[in-house]
Amino acid sequence: LFALETYNKFSKDYFPDWVMYAFWIVMPLFALYNASRSGWIIGGFFLLYVLFIKPKHFILKIIPLLAVGFVLMFGVFNYLAIGEVTEGQEVTLLKEALMAQHEDELKYYGDQKRYIAVEDGLEMYAQSGNPVFGAGLGVYKDFQIEKRGEFIDIMDFSLLWLLSETGIFGVLAFSIFFLLALKTLFVEGYKNQNPYHQTIFIFLIAMILISVLHELLYTRLLWFVLGIGLAVPVSIKSRQPVN
Repeated sequence: LFALETYNKFSKDYFPDWVMYAFWIVMPLFALYNASRSGWIIGGFFLLYVLFIKPKHFILKIIPLLAVGFVLMFGVFNYLAIGEVTEGQEVTLLKEALMAQHEDELKYYGDQKRYIAVEDGLEMYAQSGNPVFGAGLGVYKDFQIEKRGEFIDIMDFSLLWLLSETGIFGVLAFSIFFLLALKTLFVEGYKNQNPYHQTIFIFLIAMILISVLHELLYTRLLWFVLGIGLAVPVSIKSRQPVN
């Protein structure tokens, strides 16, 4: 939706105005409740991007909607009580999610899991003895269980996952394919001025940035978007000469 809003004409062809308005209004509430730091970072970059390419649209339309969204966010945070907790204290939905009762609960264990995953992934790759093809698909879980006595988490870093399990060959195979897909989308989007391909190009750039802190290759959405981005419209295909 960020990308669709960037290209307003394309978004109007596929979504009514109220969908885009609702998106910007609920965005602050979702960002706070979701508590994804990578989402905040990517969202900040896209806000700056939209401001840069469409400053008038951003100032006159998006900022007022975001302002309404922040009012909604603070209203939900302070007044939407959901019941009583252990000490009989009423809390809001967001307060329960974001505020801890004890000091230990203030720690964010997601970072620790990521550090462990990086350490184990690199160690598994080094011990595989096969830098070209890696340790093999699906062996990371067994490796971590054998090393630590339990499976802690997947590797939240797509490039590291490819390297450790598929080696240099897997990294190059996927990277070449992905870069060719980006090239196709860039040419169709910016050389031929197609807002549809411009939108998907921006979406995939965001996926690259997010994959530094998350493993996304197993998500269906990434492959679905790649597919619709590279699909050749029938009207274009019908104009190609038949060999």
